[in-house]
Amino acid sequence: MTVLPSIDILNKYSSNTRDKCFSDINSIFFNSEIDILFTKNYIEIIESEIDDMEVFSALLIELSDSNRLSINSIDAENVLNSQNACEKLYVGNVNNFDSLFVITKEENINVTHYKYDSINENTKNSEFLLFELLRCNKIILKYYNFKNDLEIQNIFKTLFNLPNKLGRINIYNRYVETNHFQFLKNKSIYYYNLTHLNYRQRINEYINNLAVLKNDLGRNVNLFTTSSTNLIHERKLFFNHFILTLDNSFNYTIKNEPNWILTIECDRKVYLTEWIKKNSQFRRLN
Repeated sequence: MTVLPSIDILNKYSSNTRDKCFSDINSIFFNSEIDILFTKNYIEIIESEIDDMEVFSALLIELSDSNRLSINSIDAENVLNSQNACEKLYVGNVNNFDSLFVITKEENINVTHYKYDSINENTKNSEFLLFELLRCNKIILKYYNFKNDLEIQNIFKTLFNLPNKLGRINIYNRYVETNHFQFLKNKSIYYYNLTHLNYRQRINEYINNLAVLKNDLGRNVNLFTTSSTNLIHERKLFFNHFILTLDNSFNYTIKNEPNWILTIECDRKVYLTEWIKKNSQFRRLN
């Protein structure tokens, strides 16, 4: 994932106030899974506005040394100030990144952005989810973190709305279940599940499974199966840089089932790259 920080994020970082906000921003800038978008013009205008140039220069060196400085992007031209530059950078580059996020502390800008001061852990809003993932790459939510089934449904919708462009969704689940994910209808979905050993004798069952998926998830879903329990056990969803893991059935991830955990992670697609190596051992049904 790539982050485009605003001037007020950078000023908070350079303030060295050692409060939670500073600590979280520091964690983001030093998170090895996150790239930071800076361009020549953006750096120059930040240098003219930032409170502590020395701290900013040290940050650029650190990002460059760790190969996390994304500078070969479409630059912002004829900018008025850092806010204007940030807006133009996002518009010019958003379609070139798998996931690009503009973050601010409290500043409002005229493109999609996420404000640190808007974080609400109680409602688990998009700001809470994004900043937590940018900070530490993992969120663990349990059944008791939700008041009702609607809140559970909303967490999935919020997560899938985070990427600026949603890529292919890979779902691994032993059973054909669509609870919580029907809002993804007609997205590009590869669904991997488990068959019985006597596949040919139960072909009608799997034809029916495919029909259920097509009805609930739309025409762009593809079903892949295997009879090997070694290949599919965990319930996982991969999309963009995000990984969702459920330790219970999709259909039983509800408030009245007090026994499940949802783990949300992000990385540089290393996990996905390793995971999909087994995909060739699945049989495509459509």
